[in-house]
Amino acid sequence: MPGVSSASADDSTKEVEVYFDDTQISIEEIVSGLLESAQYSDTQNYYWTKRVNITAEQAKNLIDSKPGTVVVDVREEDEYCGGHISGSAMFPWNSGVFQTEYNTILPSSGGVLLACRSGNRSVEASDFLGSSSGGNYTKNHMSSVVVYNMVGGMNDWTYDTDTCSSNYNITSPAPGSTLSSTSATFSWDSGAEKYWLWIGTSAESHDLYSANQGTNTSRTVSDLPFSGETLYVRLWSVENGEWLYNDYTYTACSIVAGMLSPTSGSTLDSTTQTFTWNNSGASQYWLWIGTSAGKHDLYSDGQGTNTSATISDLPNNGITLYVRLWSVDNAEWFYNDYTFTAFVSISSMQSPVSGSTLDSTTQTFTWDNSGASQYWLWVGTSAEGHDIYSGDQGTGTSGTVSDLPSSGETLYVR
Repeated sequence: MPGVSSASADDSTKEVEVYFDDTQISIEEIVSGLLESAQYSDTQNYYWTKRVNITAEQAKNLIDSKPGTVVVDVREEDEYCGGHISGSAMFPWNSGVFQTEYNTILPSSGGVLLACRSGNRSVEASDFLGSSSGGNYTKNHMSSVVVYNMVGGMNDWTYDTDTCSSNYNITSPAPGSTLSSTSATFSWDSGAEKYWLWIGTSAESHDLYSANQGTNTSRTVSDLPFSGETLYVRLWSVENGEWLYNDYTYTACSIVAGMLSPTSGSTLDSTTQTFTWNNSGASQYWLWIGTSAGKHDLYSDGQGTNTSATISDLPNNGITLYVRLWSVDNAEWFYNDYTFTAFVSISSMQSPVSGSTLDSTTQTFTWDNSGASQYWLWVGTSAEGHDIYSGDQGTGTSGTVSDLPSSGETLYVR
């Protein structure tokens, strides 16, 4: 039975012996300067220690002679996957996984070997197990568990290591393919002890999906992105008690149509505009046009499977128009938003011809009907002036101005 026992010669001297499964471990190897923070329990008649430091060679001998030893690697994932002790479990210290999940892996009896890169993080982990934050794990199991720290860490480990590559692979959808919907069924090889599936928007992430799959060999995941993003999928599998994985990438479906013309952000050239979008394969499209974001006070109508729509009677005052193009897939609606600047109606003078000489002090000015809601006419003796005339013309397309100068001056008309 693991533990640390004592034989007392007198009150001031105690001889410490360390046992593992009733087999005494060499005091010369691990106690001389290596047994840390030993404290005596009068009630249990045992010393307990937060760790026993051992070398990489001693750790290898321990694992080989005691296959039940739980090996916990407290490095981060990239370090762990670069090479780790076969059968070890990854519970990173720096990212806080060990602190929150240690009780899911540590045994109630036997040996626990903590390993990291150089031995520093494993010391922190063993300190944690000996504290109230770690549930006083070491003290509470002092008669049944020995916690070992591999000094020197994996830097000193010269023996075989494993990587994270799994023997179990996703079989469908084909890796690297484009998903056809916002829901996808992922299937994989059978035979592992357990599976876990990650889906994320960046490598090694799982912000979209993360769940234990048990021994199931497929999972349908819904609410995936729909704009052609790269999706990162990791299939974890437990093999011989060890979590391994394979990584895959997919392209999200592009079921949401995108506006082809006019260009988003541009100014429309008329109060009638044809909007054109790509055929994304949606079963229906719907178009909104409004005077504020998310509104459709100017236009709202289904387009069927058409990929264009011509809309009339749009504003002509230069306001911002908000356009939303909806696409439907499996009864689920998705959209893309766009903004445009409304056409600005500017009329041009038709007669008299600009630059000509007027033939009278009374003149009728005529302009084209641009569709503006109102016209105003200025006449002045200087640029941008209207000291001779300024008047509202309503929606009329001509205005007659009298009492114009008669001495050949230049007149400025706006």
